[in-house]
Amino acid sequence: MRSLAGRLRCPICGAPLRPASGRAECSFCGAEEEADWVCESGHYVCESCRTDPAERALPRVALARRVEGALSLASLMMRHPSVPESGPEHHLVAALSVLG
Repeated sequence: MRSLAGRLRCPICGAPLRPASGRAECSFCGAEEEADWVCESGHYVCESCRTDPAERALPRVALARRVEGALSLASLMMRHPSVPESGPEHHLVAALSVLG
């Protein structure tokens, strides 16, 4: 049986995830917490970003201002775990990236 670490991928860059210890900053919203998994590039996704629906998570991403420009913000939001490939969440991405 393959280990879980070999199957998990980073939602930001697609790199494999590895178990982590210590604190890390969420690549989406900037929250800092004890990390359980990080990717090889150092990306971490906090518990809230992994579990909250788009309506709660995406405003946090927009307010965190982790990237500059509407297009970069929209691109980051599109990689968020709560945003499916197609769906009404895209309306929220468009609005928040322009207003954010």
